[in-house]
Amino acid sequence: MNKSAIILLAWICSCQAAGQPSGADQNANSVARLCSLIESGAEQSPRGVLLIGEVHGTTEIPRGVQCAIGRMSAAGIRVVLAVEIPADSVRTAILATGDKSKRLTGWQWEKAWDGRTSVAMLDLIGWAHEHGIEVTSFAPTEQSSNISEKSQSVILGDGIVEQASDLAVRIPKTRWKLVSLIGRYHVLKLGESDFADKLLSLGIGKPTMLEVRINSGTAWVCRGGTCGVSKMRDGDCKTDIQAGTRSLSVCITDSTASPPAVLHIKYSD
Repeated sequence: MNKSAIILLAWICSCQAAGQPSGADQNANSVARLCSLIESGAEQSPRGVLLIGEVHGTTEIPRGVQCAIGRMSAAGIRVVLAVEIPADSVRTAILATGDKSKRLTGWQWEKAWDGRTSVAMLDLIGWAHEHGIEVTSFAPTEQSSNISEKSQSVILGDGIVEQASDLAVRIPKTRWKLVSLIGRYHVLKLGESDFADKLLSLGIGKPTMLEVRINSGTAWVCRGGTCGVSKMRDGDCKTDIQAGTRSLSVCITDSTASPPAVLHIKYSD
């Protein structure tokens, strides 16, 4: 077995058929708890938007999302997974996970190593596609990546509203859920905006928002132009909080960093 294959096997998420983490997962409890909370949020309404605000660059959060969307799909819910990377990067990930001769090319995978293009995210996108779950995108492009985070939140919010509206038209009589995995900051900002009102005006209903925080552990983080494994500690993050029926917060303990996929999974020319 060559070095690339060994690296791939070491990092790929091993989940059960319905998306549950395996017993060998080092932090299975955190993954399972996050999975259950995501499911709980999804049960708030038969159709609608579920926002998950993550700390980019961990292994556990994408795995928790994988577990939850697998269970939802198995329960007969039409799930669409929306991720915070551009559409061309989503297509590249799908091609690469299906054919290891394909390279992870493009601006997002090759240059933007802020956790959104981690090994765990690549695994999540590939797993969802292989299990018939639609994967879509609403992220700012390379040209708009230098705008303020607040403006990016507006772009993300408008993209989510547009996709939810499309789903409501395409599958009006089916249970569906648009599961949007984006940064914590964006979820907090959308919670303060007219984002929910826009969904209500379309007859979709209020979104459910889940904020994921890290009590301890590591994540792949970019700060001041430097990216790498960083220790995480949120002193206020001690217990799960249910602020309201559609506003949830979960604390992850002992998270593990998930580095950029291009650094750990090499594809042949």
